[in-house]
Amino acid sequence: MNQTSYAKMPLPPPLWTDTAAPAPETPAMAGDQRADVAIVGGGFTGLSAALHLAKGSADVTVLEANEPGWGASGRNGGQVIPGLKEDPREIIARFGEKDGQAMVCAAGAAADLVFGLIKEHGIEYDGVQNGWIQAAHTRAC
Repeated sequence: MNQTSYAKMPLPPPLWTDTAAPAPETPAMAGDQRADVAIVGGGFTGLSAALHLAKGSADVTVLEANEPGWGASGRNGGQVIPGLKEDPREIIARFGEKDGQAMVCAAGAAADLVFGLIKEHGIEYDGVQNGWIQAAHTRAC
């Protein structure tokens, strides 16, 4: 499947659109635009990067083909679970103690960052930050 055919494939609306307040209007760009930084993708990562760059006085433009959060960020069921796909020990073994530990710590603090931004910007939401369940599938876990 090429990129063009993917862009034409409609995805069902994510669950949160049935219960969330309507998203703000995000008009399409018109004419020539200039920015210090252009971010492609208006999901959690792109929007957070744009916000943090703008706080540092950068002129930032976010390019999103649909509405913010439409892609993968809008399909996670509203879950904010810190962590990485790989086990922390594997990350440290692959990237070394210093870099691996920094990656593990950054991933572990991700939910705190999200909820901190929500609070800092007075974003209305129904979410709660109260932990998660990580089931073990073998005794070794």
